[in-house]
Amino acid sequence: MKLFLAAILFCFQSLVTYSQKADIKGLWYFDRFGGPHGEIAKSPGIIEANKMNKGMTITFTNDGKAIRKPPGGNAGDNSVVNYQVFYDRKEVILDGETLQIMLLTSEILELYNKDGTKAALFLKRSKDGRTSMSAP
Repeated sequence: MKLFLAAILFCFQSLVTYSQKADIKGLWYFDRFGGPHGEIAKSPGIIEANKMNKGMTITFTNDGKAIRKPPGGNAGDNSVVNYQVFYDRKEVILDGETLQIMLLTSEILELYNKDGTKAALFLKRSKDGRTSMSAP
């Protein structure tokens, strides 16, 4: 009887964990670009890119499209690219580029270039939210 109850409890916990799994789909707000390993970047290029992209949103749709809306832009300024997500490998292929999902919660998405040579991308669910290393 104890074994049966333990099995039911395990199945229930697995179901709750699965149902609460974070998903990439939906609207994300740009937080910042960081160094290739997530550090706060001090390079002029990344600082300028962070200023230019402040207010940008990215929406991952159910049909495999990622829609980038620039800050203050209208619908004609949007760009649309294809994406695929592989949760088991913790990877996103965004417009042909493979990115590693370093952190995905209901509020934070951190994407790193697989080879560590390009800036990391930090996104957040709410406009005023913060990622784990948001710039002050």
